[in-house]
Amino acid sequence: CEDGKYKSNQDDLCLDCPVHSWTLGTGKTNLSSCQCEAGFFGRFATACMECVPGKYKMEIGSGKCTDCTPETYSVKTQAISAETCLQCESSETNNISGATFCICKPGLIRDCSSNKCLECNPIQLYDNGECTTCPADAACDGSASIKCKPSTYL
Repeated sequence: CEDGKYKSNQDDLCLDCPVHSWTLGTGKTNLSSCQCEAGFFGRFATACMECVPGKYKMEIGSGKCTDCTPETYSVKTQAISAETCLQCESSETNNISGATFCICKPGLIRDCSSNKCLECNPIQLYDNGECTTCPADAACDGSASIKCKPSTYL
């Protein structure tokens, strides 16, 4: 039988490997010769499942999908290369393997219109992941620090 097929023990027919699996080489004689394709994982090719976002698998076989490294992410399913793992922007971070997104670094918020991580406006206070109105009698600089105006206290 040609690549991607195996010969059944019951007859001389060459049968296709199950979906998302393949054989390496010709002349295979049983279903267990079928291996999951790159981008898919599973045991004995009877249930090859796609690598989920944040993971990839480069080779044919029953191996597991590999996680993208910390500070990278991927949204692609069935990924076959580490190149699908994209680097977080300099204003973003993640400290987990297999991430599907990056978050804004502390002190920054995500702007909905540009989808970029930005500092708060200089007249606002960064508080618990949000930009808030600076309290009365205080001076804010867009960070989490707050200063009292002269002759006042909080």
